Amino acid sequence: MPTRLSVLRFSRNPTGPQPGLGATKQKTSASTSEATGAFLFGLFVAIFARIHPSLKESLRLDDSDDFDKRAVARQSAKIIHRRLRLKGQLGWMSTLVRILLIFLLAGVGPALARNAGSSDLRAASTIDNTPPGTLNPEPLPPLANPNASDLPAKELFARKLTPLPGSTRPIGSYANGCLSGAVTLPITGATWQVMRLSRDRNWRTPRLVKFIERLADNAKKVGWNGLLIGDMAQPRGGPMINGHSSHQIGLDVDIWFKPMPDHVLSPEEREMDPAVNVVAPDGLDVDHKVWTSAYTEVVKTTAEDPSVTRIFVNAAIKKEMCSEAGTDRRWLAKVRPWWGHSEHFHVRLACPDYRECKGQPPVPAGDGCGHALDSWFRPSILHPPPPKVPPRPKPPLTLAKMPVACRALVMAP
Repeated sequence: MPTRLSVLRFSRNPTGPQPGLGATKQKTSASTSEATGAFLFGLFVAIFARIHPSLKESLRLDDSDDFDKRAVARQSAKIIHRRLRLKGQLGWMSTLVRILLIFLLAGVGPALARNAGSSDLRAASTIDNTPPGTLNPEPLPPLANPNASDLPAKELFARKLTPLPGSTRPIGSYANGCLSGAVTLPITGATWQVMRLSRDRNWRTPRLVKFIERLADNAKKVGWNGLLIGDMAQPRGGPMINGHSSHQIGLDVDIWFKPMPDHVLSPEEREMDPAVNVVAPDGLDVDHKVWTSAYTEVVKTTAEDPSVTRIFVNAAIKKEMCSEAGTDRRWLAKVRPWWGHSEHFHVRLACPDYRECKGQPPVPAGDGCGHALDSWFRPSILHPPPPKVPPRPKPPLTLAKMPVACRALVMAP
């Protein structure tokens, strides 16, 4: 029986240089380059604002950027501009200023363009890091007081390594429920393979595996060579210790935006192979270097399955699918924009005809394209500014807030 993986901490760039002499040199070089670029950028802003005072506000650097170079640039601009003001009007310096502007624009522009592709500038709404797993998962430590009333329910569900025997019953809702009688999805099927086995999240309802089998067969008809399956549910469902707020009742599944390879993946490949982010770093569009119409076709095939109620993708992916859909647009209503979801699409099945399973209302009418997507591309969504006051942590979901049947289920041996 698989063991439960303890909470892991991963770097933001797991595929970047490893610690060592080469990485140190690269970091030092990058820091020097950023400092030089920051000073030049600050000088450019100060001079240009001095020549055109009416543009000072429009040239103000965006506080939403989360890296130090912009902060240095803002400070440099203020200092240099203050000194220029003490000297009065630029007057005879105008010719020199024009020459400086030409050189600065020639040097800073390409540097900023290079940095635009870095992970530091990726729009917040597109971050969907699929961290590597581990070949040696370690169990979580025992809880000091598992009966504490304020204990987050996820701590209890994460420590249950076996399902509750009996008939399969999804209990509660997608984001507040549990799963009785869960069964595992075989890690290798004829048309699918399960990834990140160390997470132990390949538990599901029988209707979910039937859907996966149908989808994998239908996806082959549109040129998709099998499915790479991500998270489904834990052995007893319930809230997860990291990664999801839903996936609690065995009716959700993540499918990678990456077709299955033509060989059986090794344990190392299942744990370490990276996913593919198909959204451009600015969050405004898909990344056309990796995007093909096959992505639209496989999601369309998924949406046309009658058991599917929703498919969550990044807003940029939804926008691209809207443009590729043609005249048959009925399926687009099920495709819902959401944060992240740029490396995988999240499929949700409707509740079975079972009174303990609480489904969702039908999706709104219409295709959800056009102006319905506009709010997702605002600067406050793509690059949200840091809050002036740190927000209060959201109260954890405790057993007292969950369905009564879930409390008994997680406490059972």
